[in-house]
Formats: sequence, structure tokens, C-alpha cells
Amino acid sequence: MINKLRSRVIILMLVAIVASIILVSVIMNVTLFNKFDEYMESEQQDKINEIIALIKKSYDEENGWTEEGLQYIANSSLARDFDITIRDSDGNIVYQSQMTNSMMENHMDMMNRMGHNMMGMSTGDYTGSKDYKTEKYNISALNKKVGTLELGYMGPFTITESEIEFTKSINNSIIYSSVFSIIIAVLLGIYFSKIISKPVLKINRASNDIRKGKLNIRINEDSKIIEFKELSNSINHLALSLQEQQKLRKRLTTDISHELRTPLTVLNSHIEAMLDGIWEPSKERLSIFKGEVDRLINLVEELKYLVDIENHKIELQKREVDISYIIKEVLDRFRLEFNKKEINLESDLETNITISADPDKINQILINLISNAIKFTRKGDTIRVKANSTNSNIILEVEDTGIGINKEDLPYIFKRLYRGDMSRNRDTGGSGIGLTITEKLVQAHNGIIEVISEKNKGTKFIITLPKGNNNLGGDNK
Repeated sequence: MINKLRSRVIILMLVAIVASIILVSVIMNVTLFNKFDEYMESEQQDKINEIIALIKKSYDEENGWTEEGLQYIANSSLARDFDITIRDSDGNIVYQSQMTNSMMENHMDMMNRMGHNMMGMSTGDYTGSKDYKTEKYNISALNKKVGTLELGYMGPFTITESEIEFTKSINNSIIYSSVFSIIIAVLLGIYFSKIISKPVLKINRASNDIRKGKLNIRINEDSKIIEFKELSNSINHLALSLQEQQKLRKRLTTDISHELRTPLTVLNSHIEAMLDGIWEPSKERLSIFKGEVDRLINLVEELKYLVDIENHKIELQKREVDISYIIKEVLDRFRLEFNKKEINLESDLETNITISADPDKINQILINLISNAIKFTRKGDTIRVKANSTNSNIILEVEDTGIGINKEDLPYIFKRLYRGDMSRNRDTGGSGIGLTITEKLVQAHNGIIEVISEKNKGTKFIITLPKGNNNLGGDNK
């Protein structure tokens, strides 16, 4: 239970709030009571000054220590806060009183609350306490000493009932605030844990479904938290990618089976016919065998070549080459096929376009694209080849007005062995590896290849190659 995200968020909120309460309480108590001590010491000194002034006034008004004057002192509220002893000029006690028990109880309660250890001390033995203080003051009249005043009190100051209530209210406020804050922390913890755990649980369920092979799962989480939204989008993208890869893998298996089954079927049927004596092993039939075997060998070699490219084993022998010259050579090779199929050829080649590249690999790229265009064009269609340069790039275009590519097939045409349904016949089908190899060779030159196509209207391949002279004459693995 404690290992769950929801529980941990609540506990974290509680710990943070409790730690904050303790810290604030300690700081507030230390600061407040230090200031309170200073305030009470000041108040204490004011009371001492007032009672000295009261005693001097009673003497002055009565012109001596009279019973009425001393009664006036006894009736004052100030007398209840101190032990008072008044002696005349001869040292005889003329007045004596003790602070009230209620004052002592309040004082001891306050001292205990403020951290002064006075527990266990009764109000009757307070004079023996280390906190009990006595001070003597001379009483003068007409610049003549007329007596002495001894004041006894619990230091550093005496405490009143209102001051006790003040400190109680402060501590009660801290307690109430703490309880209220803890309740708020629990509620906020539950709320925030719900906000956090809900998308996490959705993502966890979706991940488990993907692990079980349910690749059509999608997370519909409209979270306001950017990180959760991005994570949900990543999971959805992963599911979509796996779904596409699964579809492609199934198609790949079917295509490989198709490529291998056709020549093997031809070989098997011809061999059976020979074994049954139906056919003689003539040179013509053995030539058919060799053609099918060559077809299988070429397929295996192309697959091996593609694997080498994907494993970055391709080596580029770069040098300065004229792209226009290479294009013209490739077009001349296909001149017979253009004429045989009555395809119109249009070329728009900028002259003297030089680039640092591997001429053999560039030649292979062009052969793959032009042969592909010838396969998927009909009698009377047009193939256009263009080449031009910009400040930093060379742009090659091979465009045809042939059968085009289905919209749903466009994302997969550079996948190995992938072929659209319209190209599956043996006349135009090929191995389905040519475009994959072409893309890898373009990427090896740090270029990009793009395709634009519309069904029954044609296809255009656009290659962008940088003019950089990196690794001129060297290898690029």
C-alpha cells in the first residue's frame, strides 16, 4: 500500500506540512517569547518605578510613615505583585506585605510554559528559589533618607492573568493551525495524487495491453500536465509504430514467400517433368533452370547487400564527379527500353554540376529510379529527368506519368521487399529491394529522398544532395 504513488504523494504532503508546522512553531515561539521577555522585563521595571513613586508619595503627603499612608500602599493593586518591606530611617519595619498566591500560581504556570523549570515548587517556599529576587531602594524626602524599601519578586518578572491568557491563546492558535493544516494536507494529497495517478494508471494499462499484443490501443488522456500529455502521445506513437511494423512484417513474410516460391515452383515442376520422362533435359530448359537459380541468387545477394548497408558497412569512394554526365550515361543505357516501350523521355540537365560523391553509388541510385519508372509506365507515357543546383545542394528529379502509387502504400515504399498490389505481377514486380537500397545510398551521401505520387497520374522522386567536400577521395563507412 505504501509503495503506491497515491499513498506516497499523501505521505509526502503530510511530511512537508508537519515539518513546516514544526519549523514555523519553533521560530515563532523563540521569536515571540524572546520579544515577550523583553516586553515583560520593561513592564516589570515600570511597576517597580511606580511602586517606589507610590511609597514616596504616601510619605510626602502624610509627612511621615503614618497608618493612613501605609493603608494607601496596601490598597494599591501594585502591592499584590511584590513582597514589600518598608523600614524607617532607624531600620524598624513600618510596613510588610506578601504577593498573593494567585500571582505566584500564574507566574509559575507561565514560567513552565516558557521553558523555565519550576515544576514541583509550591507557593509557600518560593523565597528559596533561585528565581526569587530581592532589591533594596532608598526612600528620600527633601534630599534626606527617610527609609528603605525591600522588594521581593519572582524574576525576571511577575505575570498577570491576562498575560497567561495571551500565551495560551498563542499556543492554542498554533495547535488549531496545525490540525487544520494537516487536514488540508491530507485533502490536497488525495486530490493531487488522483490527478497524478489517473494518467499514470491509464498509461500503465495501455503499456500492459501493448505488451500483450493489443496494438490498436490508444490513450485518450486530455491532461493539463505537459509531461503526461507527451508521454501519452509517445505511447500512442509506439503502439501505432508497432502496429505498422507488425503489418509490414506480415507483408514482408508474404513477399519473401512469394519471391522464393515462384522460381522454386518453376524448378520443381520442370524437374518432375524430366523425371517422369515428359521433357528432355534440353539446353533451353536447363537455361530456364539457370535463370530461376540466378533469380534466387540475385534476391539473396540484394538482401545481403541491403543488410550490409543497414549495418553501416557501405564504403563510399568519394571524388569530384559531374552529375549531368552520369545521368546522360544512365539514360543512354536505357535508350533501347525507352524505344521498345514507346516512352517519351524528357531531360532538363544543368551543365557542369559537380559534387563530392561516389560515382558508382550515384550511378546505382539513378539506375534504380529510372528502371523503376520504366516498369510502372505504360506505352506512350513520359519520363522526365531533371538536375539543377543551388548554393548548397544539388536537386535530382525523376518523374513519370505512369500508374502511380496508392496513397496507403506511400509510407512503406522504402521498406525492404514492400510492393504495392499493382506491382505484384512478374512483369513489373521486381524484388521490392531497389528503393530501399536507393534510400540507404542517398542517406550515405548525407542526402534525402522524397516521393510525390498520385494514383494513375504518376510519381516523382526528388533527391537532395549536399555539395560538401567532406572526405574527398576517402571512405565513408
